[in-house]
Amino acid sequence: MGLVGVIADDLTGAMDAGMQLIGKNLRICTALTAEDLESVIDGADVVVVNTQSRNIDPQQAYGNVKAVVRQLVTSGCQAWYKKIDSTLRGNVGAEIKAVLDSQIFDLVIVAPALPFNKRTTVGGIHFVDGVKLAEIELAKDPFAPIYHSAIAEIINSQFAAQIGHLELAAVREGGKALAQKAAEYLASEVKIVVADAESEQDLHNIATAARLLPCKTLLCGSAGLFQYLDEAYPIPASQGDQTTGLRMADRREDAPAYS
Repeated sequence: MGLVGVIADDLTGAMDAGMQLIGKNLRICTALTAEDLESVIDGADVVVVNTQSRNIDPQQAYGNVKAVVRQLVTSGCQAWYKKIDSTLRGNVGAEIKAVLDSQIFDLVIVAPALPFNKRTTVGGIHFVDGVKLAEIELAKDPFAPIYHSAIAEIINSQFAAQIGHLELAAVREGGKALAQKAAEYLASEVKIVVADAESEQDLHNIATAARLLPCKTLLCGSAGLFQYLDEAYPIPASQGDQTTGLRMADRREDAPAYS
């Protein structure tokens, strides 16, 4: 497996992605902006890119993400992850549209659950500590309000696409059965599926299913699903000493971890 590319929509998410990979003996570099990507990518096993697209116009977010995908393809990227917030803040629909319009991926599996932080998805509805997403205090933010609890509706608010659903019962049948269900959606030309998840095992099964699918699949989720990235892709360790990219040191001490 060649270069691993992780696309995050803000700096905290990018830094946390890099931090999650420490200990895997990988050369990890973080591009604080898309413009930094070319200067940090040489010699990296993993490059994490901050597209700075969470709180900007959706069309601009679309352009930022599509441009980064193009750069990563040119650099020989072979494994991918689209990191989003576990409370689905930002331009989720526009960014998924950007990665699909790049024509690199056949299918996107969206699973933003973060079980250890009580963010779960059941019936396609996202919950925070048992409360529907649109009903939590964060949803009332006047600058970035959240109007929907159904993940498909959040995506469709920016991207009018048909969206499938991998229900919890299917997720718990294991990776092989889940991959078959996802493949059925793909055969029907459904390119986005939302996966339920309440536990770490659920996320593990989703990542395993991605590996078993006979197509180019992009995992899209929070820090929860990201920790199982090596279940979806064979990610070899470097032969030399582990490095983490000097840009990792720029992470703010007061920034919330693992979004």
